[in-house]
Amino acid sequence: MEYDAQRAGIDAGAEDIPCPTRRGILGGLATFAAAASMRQIVVAHDQYDAVLRYLHSEFMDAAARLRRADAQTYNGLYRRMLALATALSVVPAAAPRSLRLKREVACWSLEDGCYTVVLPPDLTAALTGNCAT
Repeated sequence: MEYDAQRAGIDAGAEDIPCPTRRGILGGLATFAAAASMRQIVVAHDQYDAVLRYLHSEFMDAAARLRRADAQTYNGLYRRMLALATALSVVPAAAPRSLRLKREVACWSLEDGCYTVVLPPDLTAALTGNCAT
């Protein structure tokens, strides 16, 4: 299969395509050289704040609709909330407001009769554990 991919690349006009192992070594050396030349990597955490606010707003909107949902739309809304919370868990947060938004989603719950609906524990841990990123 690797040969077919290399042959297709050569037929498409590439002069020489290194084998996957050689590409991995060259890529690793290039990454190492680039990282060694950087003195300090500064991440602008402010760029993530707008994304966090949007995802939080969508999550809370879905949570409000879940309270009024009938049996047919309940599962779909809860799945949407899980997807939004998962997206929130991977976006880095450094500002106090961003941390608060992630914790608010992690602490969300809904009293449904004699049951309490919450997010899965691994998702809440991801939301609160990645806050310092």
